[in-house]
Amino acid sequence: MNRSAATLARLTAAVGLVWAGGCRREPAVVVYTSVDQVYAEEVFAAFEAATGVRVRPAFDTEAGKTTGLFKRLLAERGRPAADVFWNNEISRTIQLADAGVADDLSDLMPADLPRQWVDADGRWCAFSLRARVIVYNTNLLKPEEAPTTLAELTQPAWRGKVAMANPLFGTTASHMAALYETWGDTKAERWFTDLKANGLRLVEGNSVVRDVVARGEVPVGLTDTDDVFSGIRRGDPIQLILPDQDGMGAFAIPNSVILVKGGPHPELARQFVRFLTSPAVEERLAFLDARQLPVRPDVKRPDDLKPFEGLKTMKVDYRRVAERMPATAERMRAIFQK
Repeated sequence: MNRSAATLARLTAAVGLVWAGGCRREPAVVVYTSVDQVYAEEVFAAFEAATGVRVRPAFDTEAGKTTGLFKRLLAERGRPAADVFWNNEISRTIQLADAGVADDLSDLMPADLPRQWVDADGRWCAFSLRARVIVYNTNLLKPEEAPTTLAELTQPAWRGKVAMANPLFGTTASHMAALYETWGDTKAERWFTDLKANGLRLVEGNSVVRDVVARGEVPVGLTDTDDVFSGIRRGDPIQLILPDQDGMGAFAIPNSVILVKGGPHPELARQFVRFLTSPAVEERLAFLDARQLPVRPDVKRPDDLKPFEGLKTMKVDYRRVAERMPATAERMRAIFQK
């Protein structure tokens, strides 16, 4: 072989090695999640650092939180693309489990999780709470002037001064179904009708509720704790009220997770679920800007979550809330989309 031919052979071999290395696929777990991307990516990075397993995520949009991925998972039942669904609420998770999307994860459920957050049939478990709260603009209202109950929001004093996310999506949809379950159809129907008649402003997503309140477009809104805490951290003139603490309590919204039945990477999925439901992740979520409340009482939490230790929550059966959601969605369309 002459020098030119030998050189060409070496170059060809080197290119082949580079090509082979570039095409070698690292192990990856596919996670669908409705959790805000900025927070989910913190957890994904920690998992990748701890295990060497890459996460390939699919995120939902803010306006269609949870609903988009919910429909996608149902559509993919025959040929799942996801390994895990990490939901930022629980009602849609229960619906997916009932629809046969969830695989058994009984042996992965942490023994230290309170039993109320573990599915008796072994299909899902929950962790790290948020709560539905009233957010108010501190430049426009003093703390003692802000409403402290949902019932107050229909009073003339708040006409045209309240914002809420589209009730067909995300945690707002679950909250609306929980109100039907807690109050009964007649009382809930009257509240929704009165709320609309009182000039409720509907916006696309809970973070938008926070933003319109922060800008002073309305003084008050219904949103989630994580949106308020992240706004406070960036300097927004807002604060939250835990509603109905002398009555029914605030609606609590846990994270939840399922193994997708028939997912392409079952062992990696199990590894991710073990990590996600660990006390270390609950602590991480508590110290992120979203300030999610651990369900384990012994998990370390920041000082600004201390007031939540006495949080009174609505006593609801999340399965019944999930069962009510289709009918609730029809009522929300009828009331708010006239």
